[in-house]
Amino acid sequence: MSDTNDSNTPAFVQPVVIQPVAVVQPVVTAPVPPAVTAPAPVAPAPAPVAAAPAPAPAPVTASGFDVSNIDIAIAIDTSGTMSKTDGNKSGQTRMQASKESTIALAAEAEKYDPDGITVARFASKVRIYDGVTEAKVEQIFAEFRPMGSTNTKEAVEQLINMFLAKRAAAGAAAKPACIVVITDGEPDDKVGLAQVIVNASKQLKSRSELGILFVQVGNDPDAAAYLAKLNDDLTSAGAKFDIVAVTKLEDLEDISPVETFEMAFLD
Repeated sequence: MSDTNDSNTPAFVQPVVIQPVAVVQPVVTAPVPPAVTAPAPVAPAPAPVAAAPAPAPAPVTASGFDVSNIDIAIAIDTSGTMSKTDGNKSGQTRMQASKESTIALAAEAEKYDPDGITVARFASKVRIYDGVTEAKVEQIFAEFRPMGSTNTKEAVEQLINMFLAKRAAAGAAAKPACIVVITDGEPDDKVGLAQVIVNASKQLKSRSELGILFVQVGNDPDAAAYLAKLNDDLTSAGAKFDIVAVTKLEDLEDISPVETFEMAFLD
């Protein structure tokens, strides 16, 4: 019996097992989206620039008078006779007519002096209002009805004293003063009013420092005669300068408010 393990017998060959090779899947890289750059912020459009308000019309007359460089005061006669109409076609009383003129003058002055003007209301007594604008004039006229006498002397004296006090405080920077007196009749104290004006003129260095314009309302002949004397005779009574001018209310319709103020400084 032969030996099955005989060395000459070839050994049983084990089958070679081939391991499967793993298939490597290609790596698919997702496309990278292009970078998105945020748009640069857009600056807002500049706000429209409001146009500067138009300046007030030049307050200078042809002769060079500058209303923006004066202090203005108006004295209003509110005595009983201011309720008369003088038979005019419009039926306006003297008071109504003086109100219209005062409003026009205050409106003009307010263009160059927003702080307003000084107003004196006088009959038997005097009341002073400071910082008066066009709107305030309406209020002042609504506060009273014409009554009492005509204390023009006291009203003018108070306004002159206010001017002299301002001048003393301001020195060389003091403004000239214009006082417009709207009245219909002779004052209670005719001599006293004239003397107040004469005394004031003696404290002035020049004619251009102070001007007083009397505006007659109505047609009282005695008032017209007295005002004419104030206009013409004060230098002979001792006034240093002729600082008074006189006109009638209806004549103001033909000139501007600035020219009205200028009239106070004309001889």
